[in-house]
Amino acid sequence: MLNIHNEWDERYSQHDHIYGEQANAFIQDITQKLSIHGKTLGLAEGEGRNLLYLAALAQANGQAFEADLWDYSQVALDKAQGYAQQRGLSLNTRKQDLSQVDWPANQYDNVICVFGHFNPETQQKVLNGVRETLVNGGLFVGELYSTRQLEYKTGGPRAVEMLYDPIEFLSHFKHDHLIHFFVGDVERSEGKLHQGKSHVIQFAIRIQK
Repeated sequence: MLNIHNEWDERYSQHDHIYGEQANAFIQDITQKLSIHGKTLGLAEGEGRNLLYLAALAQANGQAFEADLWDYSQVALDKAQGYAQQRGLSLNTRKQDLSQVDWPANQYDNVICVFGHFNPETQQKVLNGVRETLVNGGLFVGELYSTRQLEYKTGGPRAVEMLYDPIEFLSHFKHDHLIHFFVGDVERSEGKLHQGKSHVIQFAIRIQK
């Protein structure tokens, strides 16, 4: 995985806020309907834009929030920590290869994943691991590119196997409560790499064990 690590470190070294400074639009929208607080894990969260948004929102509402950020770019993690300190927020960061996680059971109140894309084997491990590490009643929230995004060429991986099939995605959470699930077109303007009409899967899933 060394070359991948170096590639992402190089990408994050070249620009600040490569996916934008503001949180993902869906994350901002869903917090108008759901209160996301407690111990929260951000997967493949890069510079931390979504996790820091949630942390600041919880702080403003007087709610407890513990933020853990996992990514395999040390450059991104260092930037996220710097942004957290600038905003007076607490953030725990870990350099993590998501293909090699020993997922702790019932550890988190929430897991967020925004445009976290992996090879098929890792994708399966991550989705199973998310369900394992969330507490009963915990929330899995995020936005991902669907397999149709390949036609749009407005962001995300250029290999279909790195994208998400909605039916396969749902099969991991067939026993859980779908608070929100949407598959379709959205307009995105998030940094240099996510620009234009996109085909996404949006989800807010409450885990039932």
